[in-house]
Amino acid sequence: MNRKLFDDRLILVARRDHPLATAHMTLKDLQEAEFVALHRRRDSEHLPRALREIHNLQLHDIVRVSELLEIPTVVASTDLLGLMPSSIGAFLEKRMGLRIIPMPVDLPLLPIYLIWHESRSRDSGHRWLREIVMKEVRRLARA
Repeated sequence: MNRKLFDDRLILVARRDHPLATAHMTLKDLQEAEFVALHRRRDSEHLPRALREIHNLQLHDIVRVSELLEIPTVVASTDLLGLMPSSIGAFLEKRMGLRIIPMPVDLPLLPIYLIWHESRSRDSGHRWLREIVMKEVRRLARA
């Protein structure tokens, strides 16, 4: 089961003093950079359109991690760049000291979903928790 929460955009994250960490990054810079990326769990044709278009750019994934929130940790201590949803950008700047870089290419919006197993749909405690998560995630995304 799932519910769409909002549409987001992809941004680049870099260590604050990364040599490419400027707002003037070009498509060529992007294609020459090295990245930490998520391990692909599905074929690219099943990805959201924004991620398919990133995949088509054939970026240089040097390191792959299992979870999205591992990317900022690797970025903070290396010369690798990472791709993240913009809704988490302010948090990464403030809490981890990362630099947010706008994408040098125009990409489609990235839908953000809350996903849960069908067996939990009627569980009152799980329903209560989903409502709180949806409310807070939307609030944080607007901030």
